Amino acid sequence: KEWEHIAAEASRRGTRLHANNEDMLNGKSPRFQPENAIERGMFTNGWQAAEYFKANFKIIGAEIMVFSTDVNISGTIDFLMMDAAGTIYIMDWKQNKRIRPDNAYGEFMLAPIEHLPHSEQIHYELQLSLYEFILRSRRYIRADQNVVRALVHVTPEGWQIIPCADRSREIAEMLVKHLTVVPF
Repeated sequence: KEWEHIAAEASRRGTRLHANNEDMLNGKSPRFQPENAIERGMFTNGWQAAEYFKANFKIIGAEIMVFSTDVNISGTIDFLMMDAAGTIYIMDWKQNKRIRPDNAYGEFMLAPIEHLPHSEQIHYELQLSLYEFILRSRRYIRADQNVVRALVHVTPEGWQIIPCADRSREIAEMLVKHLTVVPF
């Protein structure tokens, strides 16, 4: 029950952090005020991160729903932005305690991506690469346009940008399997 409570609180805090950061990026007042010291730190740091992005990039949008009817996949991009050179940034807010690139137990993903560690960072890299696939396949991003995928890890102590590797090859392999393997 304690773990369930911790998970529920983290989920609630993440939803509130996302909403406030979305408001900042859209030039609105924050929807939520902090209810405790942890939220105060997270909201302050998330707001500062959003201010940084707003000051240094063109914000294309926040909480953008994307989908591909070709492969029956959808998701919501936390925010998209572009720099002066025209590079698109697919960004995702995260407030996990930690984002590990490797699996402490040596576990790996299932086929067809069994070469990748089963870790938070790899999951997020796949998520953002899938969003890029959808944007490119729907021609929202040109084939020759540079794309950067990154996480914005917000904690009560601060925030940092975590670059995400391009996992388009793995996305293609998973989609081929998804579209060609009988599910039973």
